[in-house]
Amino acid sequence: MRKLILIIAILTMSVTLTLAQDQTPDWKVMKLKGNVKTLNQTSFEAKYSGDTTQQAGRNIVRGNKAKSRHIYTYTAMENLAFTDQGYIQNAVGYDVNSRGAEYITFKYNKNKIMHESIHYGPTKLIKRIQTYKYDDYGGLTTMRIYGRDKLMMSKTIYKLDRAGNIVEQRQSDNNKQRTGSRKYAYDEKDNCISTMIFDPKGKLVLTLVSESDEKNSITKTTTLDVNRKPSTSSTYSYKYDSLGNWTERTELKDGQPYMITVRDFQYY
Repeated sequence: MRKLILIIAILTMSVTLTLAQDQTPDWKVMKLKGNVKTLNQTSFEAKYSGDTTQQAGRNIVRGNKAKSRHIYTYTAMENLAFTDQGYIQNAVGYDVNSRGAEYITFKYNKNKIMHESIHYGPTKLIKRIQTYKYDDYGGLTTMRIYGRDKLMMSKTIYKLDRAGNIVEQRQSDNNKQRTGSRKYAYDEKDNCISTMIFDPKGKLVLTLVSESDEKNSITKTTTLDVNRKPSTSSTYSYKYDSLGNWTERTELKDGQPYMITVRDFQYY
């Protein structure tokens, strides 16, 4: 069965979701195990325990809750509620003080494919609306973002390969001026192994190279500059629950503790 990828930009983070023509639930889309009811995610600064002058053999522990809008800090996609059929029902994003910062509701068409997401601010006023269009196989082809005045703010066009993976996306503003683009490459398990990011003029800005383990969890990401030279890298280790969902991810950036991300699950 042909699998297809949907990339939804939520705040500053892009989340990759896999869709299928046979109405694949979001549980499977997100490679979650079991019947997940809620998924809540929190990120903390990581640090060595005890005397940092003697780092060898020391444990890495949680520090303060992450304050920056880094890719692994708070976003609405980190606090999800699912229906009992496995589809995302709503999402909430909390700021560093655990206050609601963004609320999202999702609408699905008769084929159980998401066609609209409505994004609200902390006062529950609409911030933007995102709409999605697909090809005959359920593959995402277009995403449009509208403001609260219902005027289009931006548009993203997606190009798919024969397997249904998104291999290119092009963004433009409401004046049809290109604002950037990306190209993707995948391994035989449909894990993204390369993301090339281009500026509005089509010039390569940077490349992200990823490696994954047998559980399809990312174990390393490397950022390459325009000359394909490594500028920074991160490695990841995980803890899993009894169902096989990861519950804690520790990131080392350039060999030093950087971020610990914790996921809490409730199941039906």
